Amino acid sequence: LFGSMTYRPICRTRVTAAELRHFAAPIDGKLKAVYVSPGQKVKRGELLVQFDTSDLELRLNGLLREIASADLELREAMAEDDVAAAALARSSSNVLKTQAQALQKQITDSSISAPFDGTVMVADLQQRIGQLFPRGDEILQIAAAGDWLLEIEIPDDIATYVAAEQTEDG
Repeated sequence: LFGSMTYRPICRTRVTAAELRHFAAPIDGKLKAVYVSPGQKVKRGELLVQFDTSDLELRLNGLLREIASADLELREAMAEDDVAAAALARSSSNVLKTQAQALQKQITDSSISAPFDGTVMVADLQQRIGQLFPRGDEILQIAAAGDWLLEIEIPDDIATYVAAEQTEDG
């Protein structure tokens, strides 16, 4: 009659990653390849997704040809001691080189690799290969390996019986 009884309240819980990284489309472009799926474990440096860079590469090749032409004009102007033409050609070459560097950075940034060991949380992208993504659109999330947070909602009527770090036995 006066014995003990085990009481197990039903509480809502939520498990979240202590560190969750969101990744957005680095460029306006088509998704070319996806190498991960939700729940997959990844290692630091592992390739996750790639965007199509063929248009960027074509533009870069055109700029490289223009740079070569501007450099040739610069050498010819210097050989003829035409200071004004040499300055114009040098300026043109520098502008083109800056544009080429910007395109090269976009090409490099079009591949996303894992920044740390972790688990892919959101990345259901297999059906979206070939789809256009605007720059900044979220495409996947990765939770860092290790720490997870457990949130428990405890009803008010039993809150006084529950303490932090409490285990099932006490």
